[in-house]
Amino acid sequence: MQSACPSQSSGPRCIRSRSWSLAFALIPILLALTSPAVAQVTTGKVQGRVTDAVTGEPIAGAQVRIRNSSLGNLTNDQGFYFINEVAAGLQDIESGFLGYRAVVVEGERILAGQTTNINFELQQEAVELEAIVVQGERNPLVPRDQVSTKSIVRGQVVDVLPVDNVSQVVVLQPGVYEINCNDENELDGEFDDRCVSIRGGRPNEEALYVDGVLVRSFGTGAAQNLTVPTNALEQVDVTVGGFAAEFGEAQSGVISYVTRTGGTRFSGSVLASTDQLGPSDWTTNFNRLEANLGGPIAGPLNFFLAGSATGRSFFDNAGGPGYWVWEGIDTCPDASQFDGLCTAGRPAVFTLPRGSAASGGGAVDSVALSAPAFTRWESRIQPHGWSDNYLFTGNLNWQLPRGSRVTFGYTRNRFQNFRRTRGLNSLYRADNMDGRVDTRDAFQLGSFLTLLQSPTQQMALDLRVSYQSDELTEGIVDPEWYLEHANPDLGFTWSDVRFHVDPSTVRMGLRLFDPGPLELQAGRSGTVFEDSTAVYPGRQDDLRARQTVTGLADNLRANPYGWYNYFTISGPANAGLQVRSEDRWQARASLDWQIGRFNRLKLGGEYIDVDLSRSDMWLYLGIPNINLAAPKRIGAFLQNRLDVGDLVLEAGIRFDYLDPNVDYPRVPGFEGANVPDSMQAGYIRWDSNSQEWIPKFDEPCGGVTDDNPDGNCISNWLPASTKTEWSPRLGASFPVTPTSTFRLSYGKFVQTPAIYGGGAMITGPLAASQAGLWDAGRDVEMPETRTFEFGYRQLIGIDFVIDLSAFNRKQQRSLTYRSLPYEDPNNPGFIVYQDVLTNLDFTESTGFEVKVDKALSNLFVGSLSYTYLDARGTGWDPWTYQDLTGNANSNLAFLTGRPVDPPEVLLPLESARKHNLAFTGSLQLPPDFQSGSLMGLLLSDLGVFTVLYARSGQRYTAMGTEGSLRLAPPSGGSEPTTSFAAVELPWQLEFDIRVSKGFSLGRSLDLSVFLDWRNPFDIARTDFVFAETGTVNNELAKEQWVVDGLSDPRLDGDTAIRDFDIAAESPENDFNKYMLMRAEQRFGNGDGIYTVEEQTVAFSQDYEWGFGEYQLAPSNQSLRLGLRLAF
Repeated sequence: MQSACPSQSSGPRCIRSRSWSLAFALIPILLALTSPAVAQVTTGKVQGRVTDAVTGEPIAGAQVRIRNSSLGNLTNDQGFYFINEVAAGLQDIESGFLGYRAVVVEGERILAGQTTNINFELQQEAVELEAIVVQGERNPLVPRDQVSTKSIVRGQVVDVLPVDNVSQVVVLQPGVYEINCNDENELDGEFDDRCVSIRGGRPNEEALYVDGVLVRSFGTGAAQNLTVPTNALEQVDVTVGGFAAEFGEAQSGVISYVTRTGGTRFSGSVLASTDQLGPSDWTTNFNRLEANLGGPIAGPLNFFLAGSATGRSFFDNAGGPGYWVWEGIDTCPDASQFDGLCTAGRPAVFTLPRGSAASGGGAVDSVALSAPAFTRWESRIQPHGWSDNYLFTGNLNWQLPRGSRVTFGYTRNRFQNFRRTRGLNSLYRADNMDGRVDTRDAFQLGSFLTLLQSPTQQMALDLRVSYQSDELTEGIVDPEWYLEHANPDLGFTWSDVRFHVDPSTVRMGLRLFDPGPLELQAGRSGTVFEDSTAVYPGRQDDLRARQTVTGLADNLRANPYGWYNYFTISGPANAGLQVRSEDRWQARASLDWQIGRFNRLKLGGEYIDVDLSRSDMWLYLGIPNINLAAPKRIGAFLQNRLDVGDLVLEAGIRFDYLDPNVDYPRVPGFEGANVPDSMQAGYIRWDSNSQEWIPKFDEPCGGVTDDNPDGNCISNWLPASTKTEWSPRLGASFPVTPTSTFRLSYGKFVQTPAIYGGGAMITGPLAASQAGLWDAGRDVEMPETRTFEFGYRQLIGIDFVIDLSAFNRKQQRSLTYRSLPYEDPNNPGFIVYQDVLTNLDFTESTGFEVKVDKALSNLFVGSLSYTYLDARGTGWDPWTYQDLTGNANSNLAFLTGRPVDPPEVLLPLESARKHNLAFTGSLQLPPDFQSGSLMGLLLSDLGVFTVLYARSGQRYTAMGTEGSLRLAPPSGGSEPTTSFAAVELPWQLEFDIRVSKGFSLGRSLDLSVFLDWRNPFDIARTDFVFAETGTVNNELAKEQWVVDGLSDPRLDGDTAIRDFDIAAESPENDFNKYMLMRAEQRFGNGDGIYTVEEQTVAFSQDYEWGFGEYQLAPSNQSLRLGLRLAF
C-alpha cells in the first residue's frame, strides 16, 4: 500500500509545490458512477486512508479528488475513502482538509480494472502553504487485488515494442500461444495464418472487449473481430483464469483493449517506417504511417484520435527457387521446331475442338486458345499482390456535473488485399485476380448517472449502446481498376477495390440478385484469350468468358513445367462474388452499488441483436449459396465483491439466453426436399433447357396444418431451438504475508457457436440436394468450460514480482462432426450417413504458469513467463475425427456399412504446445544520461526493446504411406505409424529487436529514429513437416513426383523414360506440343529434343516450388527504418 507521506526519506517523491486554495474545500463531493462494462475494463479504482501525520488519527471529512476531473470523495469517520471510475493512465490525486497542508500525488498510473491504494498523511498548518507534491508510481507492478491470473501491459510498452499489431502482444502473455488456423477473420493485417489459443482451448474461445464493448462476430465466431492502432492503446489486459460474471461469450479468457483519452493539453505524434531501404532479400515492400492527437475541446470536453495505414506487397519465403508467372499471351518464337505450330512473331493461338475423348463425346465445335507467356520472378516479392490496411479509433469524453459523464467512441478497420493467390493453380492465371475488402465499424455511446453518493456508499447507473457493422466483399477484381492500381505508391491505394461484379447490385435476401442486369446465364461456355485480350489476358466483356472451356481445361499443359492435367487455361469455372454482412446492436444497463467501504454489488443485463447475411454468388450456377440468420442474445448477471484490506472475495451468477433464429434441414444433405411454400416462392434457379429462371424447388410442402393434420408432407426445415445457461463464478484473494498473496477462482463459461461456415450451426443449407456433399451444420448447444485455478504472488523488494499459477479446465459439449444415420426423404426406408455437427467432443487441460516482472526505476521494464500445458481431448477442432480417425477406419466402415465411432478417450491435442517461454524487455535511457560527455552524446535517450519467444512445436501423428505428400499438422491419412499426436514439430524460436535514438528539437518537440530488425539471426520456423518423414524433406515423394512426370505416356507416346523429339514423337495436340517445347527451352537448351535431364530439371523445380524446404520452414528477416515526431 502506497503512502503519500511528506516526511518520507526513502525516495525523492516531493518534487515541487503548488498553492493550496481554500476553494478546494468548497468543491462539491463528486462521485463518478461505476459500470461493469467500464469499471472492470476501462477504468480503475483509487482507495486509501487520510490521517494526521503526527498523531496518526483518522481525518473524517477530508477531501480526495482526481485533478482535472470531477471525480472525488470525502473520507468517512475512520478516514477511509474510495473513488471509482478513474480513467486508466497517469493521474494526479490530491487530498486536503481545512487547517492541514494538502498533498498531491502526481503521475500515479491507474490500471484499468484494478484498485490503487494511496494513503495520505497530512500536516497541520496554521497558515495556508503550498501543497506537498509527491511523485506517483508510473510503472506499478502486478496489483495485489486480482482473484484470477491476468497480465497487464501498458500502452507505452506496446507502442515501442517491435510488433505490428496488438495481437502479437497478446500471444506473449502466460497461458497464451499461437497455432496455425488459416482463420479467414484475422485482423492482424499481416496474413500469417496464426490464431490464439488460451490454456489448451480452441481458437476464438476468448472474448475481446474494446473500451468495454464486446466485438465478437456471431456469424463466423471470430473472437478478435476488431482491433485498434498500437499508438492508441492505454492498456492491454489478458485474463486467462476465471473472470467475473459480467463477462459473457468466452470460454477460455477475456482480452481487453483500453484506448487513450485526451488530456488538458494537446499532445500527439507522427510516425513513418519502411523496410524498402534494406537488402532486397529482406524487403517485403512494407510501409507504415501512424498519427495520433488528443487534447481539450472546450471546458470538460476532450478528444483523442489515432490512426495507422500499412501498405505492403505479398511475398514468398526467402531462399526459394523462384517461380514463373502468367504474364500475357505468348509470342511464337523464331525457331525451326515451332514451324507448323505457329507463326513466328505472332501470338501463339491454337484452334482445338471443344469436345474430347475424355468427355466421352465427339467434337461439337472449336475454340481458339492462346498460349500463356510465363515470366520468371527471382525476387521474393510476389507480382501483382499487395495489401493496404487502415485502422482508426477516436473518442469524445464529456465530464458533466455531479460525476456524470457522456462518452462517444468510433473505431474503423479496413483491410484490403489484391493478388493472384499463391497456390498450385491461381498464381499462373492471368484472370484470377482476386480482391478482398473487409471493413469493421463500431460505434458506442455511453451515459453515466450518479444516483446516490456519500462518504460511505454510492450507487450509479451505466447505460451503454453500441452498433457494429462488418462488411466483407471478395471476388474477381475489375481489370480496369487493377491496371490503375497495379503498383500503388508505398503500397497505398487510398481507395477500395472495385470488383468485376458491382457489390451494390447484390440485393441480400431470399432472391439474392436480379438476374437481368447481371446477364447471368448458366451452363454456357465462352471462348478465352483471343487477340483482343492482350491488354488484360483473359478479360472478356461477357462474364461467361471466365468459365472453364468444356472438355479442354483438364487436358492441357498450360503451365511453365509442361505438366499434364495440372493447371487450367481459363479462369475459375464458377468465378463469383462473396458478400458477407453482419450488423450487431448491443444495449447494456448495469447498476453499481458500493455499500460501505467493503461491499460492492453489481447487477445488470445486456441485449444483443444480430442480423447476418452471407452469399457465395457463383456466376454460372443458377442459385447462389446463401445464409440468413438473425440471432438474439440476452445476458444477465449478479455479482458481489468484498474488499476487507487485502482480502478480496468475489461471487457471481450469470444467465445467458440464445435464440439462433435460423432454420436448418431436418435431414441434412437434402435441403431441397419438402420445402415450405415460403421458401419455394423465394428461390430461383437457371434452367439450361428452357433458358429461363424457374423456382429452385419443384415440390413445395406446407407441413402440418389444420388442413393437413396428419402431416403427409412434412417440411424438411426446422427452426433452431433456444438455449439457456446458468454460470456460477467464484474468486478469492488474501494475503499470506505482507508481501505475498494467494488466490483461487472457479467458474463455468459458455459461448455461442458460430452461425455459419465451417464448424457452425448452418453450412450452405440451400446448395446440396443429396447426402455426403459436405459437413452439415445442426442445432447444437452452447459449448461449456469449467475452470479452476489457484495462484501465488510474491513481491521481492519494491520492483520484483514472481507470480505462480496452476489450473485445470474441462470442456464439455465441444463441437465436432460425426457421421450419423438419416432416412432418405426421397427414398423412405433407405438410410444414409451424413457428417453433421454435434456436441460430442470433450477436452481437459492442466498446467502451470510462472511469470517474473522486473522494473528498474523508469529505465527498464522486463517480463519473463513460462507456461507448461498438458491438453488432452477427443479433438482439437471439429474435423479431428474426420481427418484422422475416420480415414483410419475407412476399410472397416466399408465392411460394416456404417461409419466407425471414434474412441471416446482423452488423447493429446495436436494444437497444444507443451512448453511456452516468452520475454519482453524495454530499456530506455533518460535524455540527460551522462550529460556533457561523449558517452552521454551517444547513449542519451537511447532505447532498446526486444521480444522473444520459444515454444515447443505442435503435435501430429506420423504416417507410413511411402512417398506421400501429406503434411502435418493437422494429422490425416490411413496408415499411422505412431500413437495419436505422439510426435512434435521442432521448437520455434522468434526474436525481434528495436533500437531507437531520441533527439530534443525544443518547444516540447521530440524526434526519435528507430531501427526494427525482425529475425536478425535468420532463424527458420518449421510450421509443417511431411507426416511420413517427420522433416521438411521427403526425397521419396520428390522422386515419385519426378518419375510420374517422366513416365507419363501422354508425354512421348509410351511409359519409357527417355529423350524424345517433341514435334515428331509427342502424341499431344498442337497446344500441348507448344507448351512442351517452351518448357524445354526454359529448362534445357531449346533444340526441341526433350532429354531426361531436362525433364528432370523441370519436374524437380515444380516440386520444390510447391513442397520445398523454404516453404515448410521459412526463415524470413527484414530491416525497417522509422522516424517518430512527438509533441
